Amino acid sequence: MSHTIDTAMKRWENRVAIVTGASDGTIGGAIALDLVRHGMITIGVARNISLVEKLKDADTSILKKGKLIAYKCDLAKPDEIEKMFTWVKANYGGVDVMINNAGTSVMKPILEMGVDEMRTQLDLNVIALTLCCKLAINSMLERGINDGHVINMNSVLGHQVYGHLNFYAATKFAVTALSEGLRKELAKKRSFIKITQISPGRVETKFLYNSFGVSESDKAKALYNSVKSMSPQDVSDAVIHALSAAPHVQIQDIIFNPIEPTPPGMMK
Repeated sequence: MSHTIDTAMKRWENRVAIVTGASDGTIGGAIALDLVRHGMITIGVARNISLVEKLKDADTSILKKGKLIAYKCDLAKPDEIEKMFTWVKANYGGVDVMINNAGTSVMKPILEMGVDEMRTQLDLNVIALTLCCKLAINSMLERGINDGHVINMNSVLGHQVYGHLNFYAATKFAVTALSEGLRKELAKKRSFIKITQISPGRVETKFLYNSFGVSESDKAKALYNSVKSMSPQDVSDAVIHALSAAPHVQIQDIIFNPIEPTPPGMMK
């Protein structure tokens, strides 16, 4: 099976990918490393580029296959996103694969959430993702790239409301609508650029620690210790699966969960 994937991924060798939220120890970091392993020129985007540079220490042998370039960008600032795409065009010609992985949440009920907390999630989870989609797709279209791929990191919460992280869920429902809307817009243009959304359930990263906040970090630790969660590599495997599909096949949605359910009451 791995040989089949490796063969299918050869068409991406020496092509350019952007991965947002590509810090060490994150889903984006795992994705960036896998793309480099498959020979891609990968722009790893983060506010702290030292965490992207740290990825190179994980497996120095992969740098003989592809390239990992760290790029500093605050995705909450549209002008920085636009400058990033201008820089990628000037230095690498444009983008062929766009992985919108960066996201944030606040572990509060909607009834207790402040406006600034709402805007922070909207700015990153919806506005930044939409702008990256727009600029990436336009980069592909203007260069006549008809086999590009945009992958939006969604969540199981983008398909079903569970009663926690409810505002975050609303932003992820927006990602579901945006992904389908982009597919329809590209179909009207008779373009074969693919749009995939990846919707994982519980993944063991810093995400829940950040959501709960420092004062309640013990809750995140207890949840991760209570059941077997998925890993960033599990999510990256799903991304590679979508990218390795035959050119005439568009994998639109991948929704997956750890086999052990979250214990009742753990997310309250």
